[in-house]
Amino acid sequence: MKKKYVSDKQLFHFLNKTATENEILQVKSWLKASHEHKVYFKKFKQAFDAADSYDLYNSINVENQWKSLNQNIMKENEKRGLIHLNANWIKIAAALLIVFGLGTLVYYLSSPKLVIHQFSEATPFVLLPDSSVIYLKSGAKLTTSQKYDREVSLDGEAFFFVKSNPDKMFTVNLNESKIQVHGTTFYVNEGIRTKVKLYEGSISFLCPIDTIDLQPDTELIYNSETKETSIQQAVDTTSFLQFRDAKLEEFFKVLEQRYLYKITIAPDLRNYRVSVSLSPTDSISEILKLLSMVIPMDYTIVDHQIIIKLKDEEDIKTFGK
Repeated sequence: MKKKYVSDKQLFHFLNKTATENEILQVKSWLKASHEHKVYFKKFKQAFDAADSYDLYNSINVENQWKSLNQNIMKENEKRGLIHLNANWIKIAAALLIVFGLGTLVYYLSSPKLVIHQFSEATPFVLLPDSSVIYLKSGAKLTTSQKYDREVSLDGEAFFFVKSNPDKMFTVNLNESKIQVHGTTFYVNEGIRTKVKLYEGSISFLCPIDTIDLQPDTELIYNSETKETSIQQAVDTTSFLQFRDAKLEEFFKVLEQRYLYKITIAPDLRNYRVSVSLSPTDSISEILKLLSMVIPMDYTIVDHQIIIKLKDEEDIKTFGK
């Protein structure tokens, strides 16, 4: 049965009562869209409920079922390592087998392990292994594979500063659309009305009916209910990133990735904490000047290197007066 627009992961979170507000709205909207969706949901819920069903579980010869599947599952996972299941997972596996069949069971068991990054006020940013930086807004969630492959999934709102890699495109998976990038700066607010703003570079927005290439300083809005898209000139006067009581050392790590400067900070300053709001148009010089007004620090910029040091004792005595 063909299922559109809502992933099984979203359905699981919906039934497990761990879905975000946005995911709940998406699932409810998806259920209203067609009778086919309701039938699929009913079947999915059967599998979900079966995991806790004593009668169903005890009607299954779990060991025999598992032994008969073991060879096929191992073939699917020979490149991913061995599977180790506890009693609960065997129970769920048996329920999935009965309700959905072997294909779904193998899919679930062979899925790569995921890493979930959620917004926190102290560290709202995610530093990825390829040096790309993602700033999460309140309530946002970013999911990556444990074996990072320049592909992420976003629930909510975030800014992306993607490190260029000509050999491997960076992909952002949204609800029923995705964004493909080589290296650029852009903003995404994922939802029923997905909003994408491009600040520099170029990106492609892929949805079920079209592929749209965006140019800098443009904004795209895609409505997943009507399947309509609109493009306009981007207007952005609000701050996009807020640090709350973040360590200065961590803050400068983000600036290094964002502005491609090597920043050396004096040990005495590393544990200073900073609360600041930034916008996409702020330059590195403007940010350093602002910090030097609230933190007893001096800085020098030579080529693409920045040295941060503690102010002299005499300067510290008069600092802030």
